[in-house]
Amino acid sequence: MPSLLHRIASRIGLTTTGEAQRQARQAAVTAAHRVQAHGAQQRRSLLAALSTHDVASWTADGLHINAETSAGLVTARARSRDAALNNGYARRFVGMVRGNVLGPYGVRYQARVRTAAGDLRQTTNARLEAGWAAWGRRGALEVTGRYSWLDIQRLVLRHWAVDGECFVRFRPGIGPHAIQLQLLRADVVPVSHQADLGGGRRIRQGVEIDADGRVLAYHMRRDDTTVDLVGEWAGASQRLVRVPADEVLHVMLADEVGQLRGLPPMATALKRMYQAADFASAGLNKARESAKRGGWLVADLDADGATDPTVDKLIDGTDADGTAYASLHDGTWEKTPPGYEPKPFESDYPNIEYGQFIKDCLRDIASALDVAYITLGNDLEAVNYSSGQLGLEGERTMWMGLQQWFVESFVQPVHERWLTYALVAAPELDSLAFDRLALYQASVRWQPHRWQPLDLLKTTEAQRSRIEARLTSPQRVITESGDDPDEVLAELREWAEKTADMPPMAGRPAGSSSADPSDPADPNSTAAARQALRLRLIANGEA
Repeated sequence: MPSLLHRIASRIGLTTTGEAQRQARQAAVTAAHRVQAHGAQQRRSLLAALSTHDVASWTADGLHINAETSAGLVTARARSRDAALNNGYARRFVGMVRGNVLGPYGVRYQARVRTAAGDLRQTTNARLEAGWAAWGRRGALEVTGRYSWLDIQRLVLRHWAVDGECFVRFRPGIGPHAIQLQLLRADVVPVSHQADLGGGRRIRQGVEIDADGRVLAYHMRRDDTTVDLVGEWAGASQRLVRVPADEVLHVMLADEVGQLRGLPPMATALKRMYQAADFASAGLNKARESAKRGGWLVADLDADGATDPTVDKLIDGTDADGTAYASLHDGTWEKTPPGYEPKPFESDYPNIEYGQFIKDCLRDIASALDVAYITLGNDLEAVNYSSGQLGLEGERTMWMGLQQWFVESFVQPVHERWLTYALVAAPELDSLAFDRLALYQASVRWQPHRWQPLDLLKTTEAQRSRIEARLTSPQRVITESGDDPDEVLAELREWAEKTADMPPMAGRPAGSSSADPSDPADPNSTAAARQALRLRLIANGEA
């Protein structure tokens, strides 16, 4: 039984020393049990979900990409633009995007209107292609009159590769075909513009959406003459104009459902690009400095005629901030103040680790950009036919996916809008009926860029075998190579007509083979030929 004093002390909130020790031991046991339970839970959880000390700085909020772009898109876009201008790796990637998606001729248009029997309407297709070509000339399709259709494709793709998005506005009622395009940078729709309009309608990052997330309009700046340093437009929100969504093409490649603004494709690789370029510049400067600097000269102030080396400095000039600098020349020897002991200047740059580190950085950058290291880094040192084919195969699949996205997101919508107006206004299409608009819009084939094989002879033999085995058709093979089967067939007929009166071309010499001469069937004959050549060189005194 507790004593009277214990009961009084407990009532007024006081504890004895023994009671305090007992409570402390109980708290320690409870904490130990809690730690054990937490450790068991950690062992049972996903490895990526562990909250140990070594991943304490790893974000675990899982925000939607719209929250990420709302906070950091302007900065990421500005850094991506700077990298595209000043970073060699980023500039290489932008060139790869344009070169592989568009090639030298861009996405080419092929009209494929057919009769009820399935035959091509040659006259109708020729008129449609002629009208499209006429509208694609410089001065016809774009409001400034400065760009052709190929220029517009390249600019749209570059803006996507750098900014992650761009806007193309349809301007009806102007131009020879009664419609033109206006190309706008991503900054024209300010990311900072937010508003609630009621009824489920709201504006987020300059994009007006309804309760279901459908885009209704874009709120754009009235002009693009007040760009500030970070890429956003200065000025009040009253300068915005509401443009309905059906008048605008928002060219972006969404990464998540409900994404409103495009993220630069280089965003994941930008930090490593900057660090690699900065390290390369520092390593180059270090090697340059070590090659020029010879050592130090110590002045003896007790000697007759000695001068203070802190006054007699080798100064060439000052920089923009007024800081004096001295240039290093080959074999430079500098003076040191009295009391300082000079030591030989030694540098380990350049060394072998420098090149390997840059290669590792480039591999990481190439993985972030989903391209092959050998193409991004221009490194073909250890590449042979097999490894090159394997490295480029996956990359070209990615480029073909981008080509399909580009056609569906930009090229096809532009063609459909143009045809709606051109059937009424274009003189090249005056004989075509407007009531067949849907047929003309659907009867089209877009031919994007294709690549030449690494070994053309082997690829051609493989294609011939597939055609002979009836696994494909000549038309499909020609299309896969990036050519138009109808154009190829027409040129072959034209050539046949021009050469009808000429004697037949000489065939292959008797006994010749179509096999690759670099891979002969008889290795002994190759060894014998090499031995004979070596003997001739020795006899002539050349070996």
